[in-house]
Amino acid sequence: PAGRTVAGCLARDCPCVFEADCPAGLACVNGLCGEWAADESDAGAHLSFLCDAGFGLHLFGHWVRDRGDLTLEQAVASVTSRPADICRISNRGRLVSGHKADLMLFDPETVGRGPRRRVNDLPGGNSRVDTPAVGLHGVWVNGRRVVDPAGLLADCGTPGNVLRDFPEPG
Repeated sequence: PAGRTVAGCLARDCPCVFEADCPAGLACVNGLCGEWAADESDAGAHLSFLCDAGFGLHLFGHWVRDRGDLTLEQAVASVTSRPADICRISNRGRLVSGHKADLMLFDPETVGRGPRRRVNDLPGGNSRVDTPAVGLHGVWVNGRRVVDPAGLLADCGTPGNVLRDFPEPG
């Protein structure tokens, strides 16, 4: 149906076909749309109402491990190299010498997202929705560990950088 998104379908397990959402008229069966598909996440927008930051973990746990609709390699590409290519982000998305890389170490047998919960850690004591990681052993940003199994490391600094270079295609 027009106006529905792949991520919305994936979140609800609906058996939908999204011809209106696919480029060049490709049909997307069960929300898994072939080579053009990429992870989409608000990763914090509207955080007082919802939390889609765990979408990649849900992809690996539910759609790869539990349902078998994708291989782990396909799912990893959908959250790494495919978005980097689509957004024309050079030197990202692949483990290649000379590229900058963020790494996530997870257990494929347990990876997923935990239950939604409300936490009160915003300025002014305001609340937000949180979806904790399950089966996540660590995250490294540009070679510096920023997350361990207990969560965000307090002394990790800010090793990432804002991306501003998105060259025109072709």
